[in-house]
Amino acid sequence: MSGFFDEQTLSVALKSYNWVHILAHEYSHLRQWVEEDETYTAKNHDGSCPIMTFTNWVNGVENNAELALESTKKVIALERNCEMRAYKLLKRYDLVQSKAEKIEYKQLSNAYLYSHWVSYDTSMGLSLAGQKSRLQCDTKIVSL
Repeated sequence: MSGFFDEQTLSVALKSYNWVHILAHEYSHLRQWVEEDETYTAKNHDGSCPIMTFTNWVNGVENNAELALESTKKVIALERNCEMRAYKLLKRYDLVQSKAEKIEYKQLSNAYLYSHWVSYDTSMGLSLAGQKSRLQCDTKIVSL
């Protein structure tokens, strides 16, 4: 983990080669919180927190695959919204300038968002012990 925001602390690993991008991402989470963005305040149908349910699923604590899938989709929506905000912020202050930098940022964003599907899918595979996952999603998650 290179950074986090938890409503009390915004932290960034300054020795990370892309710390400015991480700062923009975590600052975007702060803005989601301040603005009470619907992707930030979203709850699962049972009232649980999607981030906690997703984390518990990945860590093998949660075993309700339907709730885990709902949580995964909501976490990806939250992070997609955050990535789009961060990209706009970086562009506004000319912190991504070259075409190569813009492409790299988009690729890293897509990989980050896709990693949530992989985490969900891997955990599903572990919980279903041998059943093949039928999870499919778009290969291009973010179009910035």
